Amino acid sequence: MNPPTVLLALLLWPLNRENFAPDLELIHAVKDLKSYYSIRETINFYNIQPQKRSFLRRYLRIRMSKGRLLNLAWLVFVKED
Repeated sequence: MNPPTVLLALLLWPLNRENFAPDLELIHAVKDLKSYYSIRETINFYNIQPQKRSFLRRYLRIRMSKGRLLNLAWLVFVKED
C-alpha cells in the first residue's frame, strides 16, 4: 500500500473489509512460498485476474502494492549481503 493511504485504509478497514479481499487473497497465496520466482509467478497470475474495481481501489488507490511485495521478496530471497 502506498504510505499516504495506510492511515485511510486503517480507518476504512472496520467499515467494509470486503474492499481488501483481493489483497488478502494475494497475501494468503504467497505466505508459504519459499522462492522469489514462485512469488513473482503468483503475483503475475493475480495481475491478469479480473478484480473488483471498487471506488477505493480505482480512484483512491487503497490497495496493496504488488511491486513492493515483489521488492520485499527480492530482498528476502535473492539479494546477497
